[in-house]
Amino acid sequence: MSLLNFRINIATVLLKSSPPPLIIKCGRPSLESKLNENNSTTTSQASPTLAPLSSTRFDKYDHWPTIT
Repeated sequence: MSLLNFRINIATVLLKSSPPPLIIKCGRPSLESKLNENNSTTTSQASPTLAPLSSTRFDKYDHWPTIT
């Protein structure tokens, strides 16, 4: 077996052993793909933080958060 045939055999085995690459589509996404993404992913929204009482807000004292 010549060196060229050996290299060709190695290349074909390596190409067949690896999974096919993911196809990345170029350009603007279609409306169908946007709908599928919205249905498949569920995003959790952060709960809104309540504003402190007005007596605490205007007492002219710097309230720093405490780490627990």
